[in-house]
Amino acid sequence: MKNKEYAMHNRKQYTAAIALIGTLLFTACASTPVPRLESTVPIGETTKYENLGWSSGSSSTWSFLGLWMRGRPDVDRAFAEAIGRKKGDAMIDVTCRERTLWFVLFSVTTVRVQGEVVKFIPVEKPNVRKK
Repeated sequence: MKNKEYAMHNRKQYTAAIALIGTLLFTACASTPVPRLESTVPIGETTKYENLGWSSGSSSTWSFLGLWMRGRPDVDRAFAEAIGRKKGDAMIDVTCRERTLWFVLFSVTTVRVQGEVVKFIPVEKPNVRKK
């Protein structure tokens, strides 16, 4: 009787190990870098700004069987999240990365932006006299 219980216990362990290995084989990841951006808005040489520090933001979506995607990852939302965390106006030295994780029945796609958040300093214009 003990041998039968031992054999059943081993069979459960083997089944669990095979299921885990199968799941890992059907799970994958891919990451795609996007070229580095100088800034999210044009900044001229005379534009003054304060660097508020590093920040990041992301946007994700999922798909079922790689066919039906619920929306698309929104890069604008990721930028708004990163800039909003520091209460700034724009980002400089920006990197953007898209990452997709595949599982057995679904996948998750995430867009992540990182960079320095800046706040523009208003420039006072000299008074101009009218004739």
